Amino acid sequence: MRWIHSHALRFALAMLPVGLLGGALVGLTTFTDEIAAQAHLSKSAYVLVTALQTGVLYTGLLGYFGYVLAGKLNLLRRISWNTSTLLPAVFTGVIGMLFFLFDYAFFGPKIPQVADSYTKAHYSLLQVLAGVVYGGIIEEVMLRLFMLSLLAFLLWKLTRGRRDAAPVAPWIYVCANIGAALLFAAGHLPASYALFGELPALIVIRCFLMNGVLGLLFGWLYIKKGLPAAMLAHALTHAITAVVLVSLVL
Repeated sequence: MRWIHSHALRFALAMLPVGLLGGALVGLTTFTDEIAAQAHLSKSAYVLVTALQTGVLYTGLLGYFGYVLAGKLNLLRRISWNTSTLLPAVFTGVIGMLFFLFDYAFFGPKIPQVADSYTKAHYSLLQVLAGVVYGGIIEEVMLRLFMLSLLAFLLWKLTRGRRDAAPVAPWIYVCANIGAALLFAAGHLPASYALFGELPALIVIRCFLMNGVLGLLFGWLYIKKGLPAAMLAHALTHAITAVVLVSLVL
């Protein structure tokens, strides 16, 4: 499989500008005076740092190694935008939107900061673009292409014994998907702490429920339909949620 490294390099280079764009969007939408005071960075410098970090590290390096791992596990799929791929992706995006509506209706009244996050200002065009690009593409490269593939590869290595060409058992994909989903949820805990200033049980439950369950669905799409399907579902989750909330709820 010598070809895998050249293909992985091409993939990483193709993802690099997307990562730079996603990082810049995140920098533009998260910069605050508090960050400026703590990090001693201007807004332009902060945006540049987040863009380079996201582009080079998250989509570049992790994209390269994730592609190599996915190739070893037969997780690479040809892009085929037929109904068997599009329908599950769109359906998952709708489920993701319903989770956000549940968050608004259930956790919003119980957690004031959650209610405060559901405003039209938080769903500006720039915010939605950041969610679509960073969440839909970059997080899928990090969590599904790299992390899920890495966990599956390690489990496969540990359980295959001396059989070099042992097939990957289905349970390995299941366990790797659960592990990646839990890490996906845990990765949102620092943002939750920054938003709420504390992490009581209800906020932790919300974090793992919202991100863990959706992470499982995106992981299932990645395993069954390929990375583009998972990216589409994740991006649609943010896009459909914004349209529904802004036009019908907020």
